[in-house]
Amino acid sequence: MTLLYILIGIIVVPLLLLAIPIHIEYCYDHQVRLKSQMRIIWLFGLVRIRPTPSERSKGTAARFTDSRVKEKRKLHKRSRQKSKLGKALLAVISSEGLLRHLFRLLYELLSDAKIKQLKACVRFGLDDPADTGRLYGSLAPAFSILYAIPRVDFVAVPLFDRTGVETDIQARVRVVPIYYIKAVLLFVFTKESLQAARAVIRVYSS
Repeated sequence: MTLLYILIGIIVVPLLLLAIPIHIEYCYDHQVRLKSQMRIIWLFGLVRIRPTPSERSKGTAARFTDSRVKEKRKLHKRSRQKSKLGKALLAVISSEGLLRHLFRLLYELLSDAKIKQLKACVRFGLDDPADTGRLYGSLAPAFSILYAIPRVDFVAVPLFDRTGVETDIQARVRVVPIYYIKAVLLFVFTKESLQAARAVIRVYSS
């Protein structure tokens, strides 16, 4: 009988904890020194978490000696990272059916959340402007799902003059974790998601 109570506790207690709402406030600005700031309130205000904000990378002169060789190596490394990011994005959008599943998941997550404020602006550019246009063209129809969600102000902008991803986000939402378990598991274990994950791994391992 004791073992039964223990098993019930192992199952019921996590479910009860997942049913408690979480209030999340998040701000991300790619231009400032403290890029991201977050505050999480849980257990009806008894638990308050404020993760350490991430800072922008400081200048080369602040961390390294004034060496042209080191600076060139750092710039080359950043260029390779951006190039791999672009290839990874193309690999993801090339996975047939993945974008449909991804935006359906995002729609379900945002629809079940109580959104008090959500503004997001995403700018992205790849090495080749043609690839940037192709990526934007592939994503544009799916963005309509985000545009249709009430209280969501979302903008996507292609960058043809530089590479990288620039994001600005302001969000205040209330979520109940237990609502999302099924949707997340169904997305993670789809054939399309697994194929995309393998494609990204191949890009970064090459």
